[in-house]
Amino acid sequence: MDQELNTMTIFFGLGYHLDVHYKIQDNLLDLVADPPVITSHYAYQTAQGFSTEKYTLSGISINALFDSRDNAINPYSGRYAFANIRINPTFLGSDKNSTILWLEYRDYIHLNKDRARHLIGFWTYGWFITSGEAPY
Repeated sequence: MDQELNTMTIFFGLGYHLDVHYKIQDNLLDLVADPPVITSHYAYQTAQGFSTEKYTLSGISINALFDSRDNAINPYSGRYAFANIRINPTFLGSDKNSTILWLEYRDYIHLNKDRARHLIGFWTYGWFITSGEAPY
């Protein structure tokens, strides 16, 4: 007799994040060419007032996770949702104040109820700057 075990996990928590990028080499950037070759990294960093060679993001986060998948590595069914709001103030070492929102969602649609592996998985996520300025 087949039994289906349904589980659901919910987590809430706090975190600390530190991103330090340095010795950045923008290999495609060529400011002496005619016309100059400007990369998206250089254009963004310059427009936002960040260094093109190094930057630091340091902040705390509030996190929430929902997971009802039957298997985290190779799921047949269930849903996964994650939300993270990250606050990066200059007093913790960030180059500029910013707030960043990360949202993620995964779902699985069965094509044939008699064949569990015949399914389509959907995975979507977004990374949004909700306030301030964040480096490239």
